[in-house]
Amino acid sequence: MSCEARRCITINKREIRNISILIIITIVMLILNNFLNGTFDDFINKFKLVYSSVIGKIDIQEELEKNEILLGITDIYGEGIILTINDGSDITHQEDIVVLFDEIKNAGAEAISINEKRITNSTYIYCDGNVILVDGQKLQAPFTIKAIGNKNDLKIALLRNKGYVEVLQRAGLEVNIEEKEQIQIPRYRGKIFEKYEKEKSDINKIVMSNKLIGKTSINDSGIEITINDKITAVYLMQIINNLKSGGASAISVNNQRIVNMTDIVQIGETMHVNSNSIDVPYTIRATGNTNKLIEEMNLANSTINKLKQKGINSQIISKKYVNVIEYIPKRENSKMELEYVKNNSSNYLQFLKDYSKISMLESF
Repeated sequence: MSCEARRCITINKREIRNISILIIITIVMLILNNFLNGTFDDFINKFKLVYSSVIGKIDIQEELEKNEILLGITDIYGEGIILTINDGSDITHQEDIVVLFDEIKNAGAEAISINEKRITNSTYIYCDGNVILVDGQKLQAPFTIKAIGNKNDLKIALLRNKGYVEVLQRAGLEVNIEEKEQIQIPRYRGKIFEKYEKEKSDINKIVMSNKLIGKTSINDSGIEITINDKITAVYLMQIINNLKSGGASAISVNNQRIVNMTDIVQIGETMHVNSNSIDVPYTIRATGNTNKLIEEMNLANSTINKLKQKGINSQIISKKYVNVIEYIPKRENSKMELEYVKNNSSNYLQFLKDYSKISMLESF
């Protein structure tokens, strides 16, 4: 038998083995899916993950680690900036923080915290009198915002002419920005991800986290809001903030998935979400508890009601199934890229040791 013939037989055996493994995995997953009452979409996503792992396209552990960074449940570090707002007169409001976060995201931040509270894709910000609440927890001035990313790009973008830092300074607030070689941002500590953290299977964790961070679409109960008149980027940010306060599990605007680092920018009359231009009518979809979402939208101080007072009406429809599509990055400008974020604590400790040695040498 020739070498070529033996090579073909070897390849065929390998293919048959891989196909057999996939068939067995598929059967097992179908059985488990049936017993665990999983959805068909979840099953398909699990199958894709297992298949990608078998053919070596992804590493399950690496995928899970990246997802948990994006989810916000791991301690991280990296270069970035620390922005401090000194407010002795309690004039900082929810809108100020929402807009400032948006500018930081637009500048290329990969992770953000405020007063050691990690900002996640579910984070909402509210005012209770003169007190700012982040995810229901009260924060007091001074406000210390940390952002991991290219420290030079972040600082230059935030200090630009007519940027929001300038707006705050003109209002009488003291705003300082420091560039840092390394900053630490703690993990999110709250109840939102309790179900996820109790899950034992890595495959199930990836499927769950993919939905939460926006890598896969969600088809679930929720609401659809239609606004036929033009609104500003700030109003849209506030509507999204209201939906998150109502417990929305996924949000999209004109089929642009809202992820943790989504930025909303107004350029003239045109609004951009995730660097994609959108126009009227604005169709906002949100999955979650329908009653809670509608209740949030109907609050007297909700952004939808504020717009109504300005003559801008909206239509809110509750639906049994709302499809919020997955996040699709524009070219190479991905809101899920992690170039500067790191989460290996041993590497961080080594950095501190090296940095300490360098500092000692420089002191001589």
